[in-house]
Amino acid sequence: MPKTNMPQGALLADAADEWDLAMRAANKSPATRKVYGTAVAQLTTWLAEHGRPDATTDDVTAGEVRGYLADVLARTSDSTAITRHGGLQAFWKWCCQEGLAETDPTALVEKPRRSMPVVPVLQDDQVKAILATCERDFYGIRDEAVIRMLLGTGMRRGECAGLSLADVDLKAQTAHIVRGKGGKGRVVYFPDHTALALRRYLRARALHRLAHLEALWLGKEQAFGGAGIQQMLQRRAAWAGVERANPHAWRHLFAHSWLSKGGTEGSLMASAGWSNRAMIDRYGRSAAAGRAQAEAARLGIGQGL
Repeated sequence: MPKTNMPQGALLADAADEWDLAMRAANKSPATRKVYGTAVAQLTTWLAEHGRPDATTDDVTAGEVRGYLADVLARTSDSTAITRHGGLQAFWKWCCQEGLAETDPTALVEKPRRSMPVVPVLQDDQVKAILATCERDFYGIRDEAVIRMLLGTGMRRGECAGLSLADVDLKAQTAHIVRGKGGKGRVVYFPDHTALALRRYLRARALHRLAHLEALWLGKEQAFGGAGIQQMLQRRAAWAGVERANPHAWRHLFAHSWLSKGGTEGSLMASAGWSNRAMIDRYGRSAAAGRAQAEAARLGIGQGL
């Protein structure tokens, strides 16, 4: 009896287009589709540059995938290489399911290892210097509230930008993140300093000509989005003479402070919206290093010998 559903390879670019359509149908976020699609697009370009412009889904080898990832590591970072590896794995899993490949070349390719340096964390004097740049006009009041929301909750830039008025409960001091990373919602608590800054902002917001909008944060002509938050943080950090104060830096500071003050890892994961402890390991290294230094000073090993 003849076999059915035999793999029939397709050009990588054609398969990538169909895969993107399949991801759209599966309600994958635009960000996920972009990240995954970039991996296949870059591999296609790399193969063409290495004499394989007509590579198909069923003739790419594990060695070629390794060569591409080695090039990514040389040009960018281990984090980017890991992301590209994951994108290619997802692509070939789909290709095998669709009968576009008989074997998965990524199955024989080890995921690049992530280096684990201790990333410098924002210091108290740096935070104070950045907050000191926030004037008492509308935009200074707004920016202080945004910064304190990031600092007090550890939410992602996109999560902060996506807040609406209805998502914030001032009495309970909580914010409802309707759609976090991976489409998961959660409720986070914000401390008193954040609540006070938010109350000041809401008073000023009520007088803004765009006060009718549902979005919590307002700009000059429209809602204040993620790109605006990124630019604002960069601008105020530059004014304060602070080198690194992007959204990740505030999320890092939140995790560092949580663990340094004795907060549990499980509760931190729930508050930050992490489904596994990979980010705990990444962001928690600075807190662990600080605790180790404090303990070493307390123990004073070798002192008095």
